[in-house]
Amino acid sequence: KIHLSHYLAGWFFYVTVNLHPLLCYLAEPRYQSIDYRYLLILPPFLLASVDQYRNHLYLSRLVKYNIPKEGLFRYVCCAHYLDEIIIYLCYSVVLQTFTALLILLWVIVNLSMSANQSYKFYEERKKDGKWWRILPFIY
Repeated sequence: KIHLSHYLAGWFFYVTVNLHPLLCYLAEPRYQSIDYRYLLILPPFLLASVDQYRNHLYLSRLVKYNIPKEGLFRYVCCAHYLDEIIIYLCYSVVLQTFTALLILLWVIVNLSMSANQSYKFYEERKKDGKWWRILPFIY
């Protein structure tokens, strides 16, 4: 079961995160035209989005408590979290606001803590120590 406070925090986060680009668009003319940043950031955003979808589909089909071993899961125990961080990094690069940076930092810290718990769980079963938790070569 999910605790009510976690549910409310998630609800608040996703509502405000989705309102932020709209408010930027309405408040500042610079967001109302196509910028080179959008074109440069579109490929990693789309790749991370598709990969995240595929990772969630893969995880939903795994037998409970099995260790994921396909795709980026060969290198990172929480590949779907890595995709999420890349998505929010793209979001932050496009918007270039302090709020977008804070959102990115929140996502990194929150998912890193969850990834650490998953890492400990998987390491008890895997025992080869060749995984990164969430960010390859960093954590």
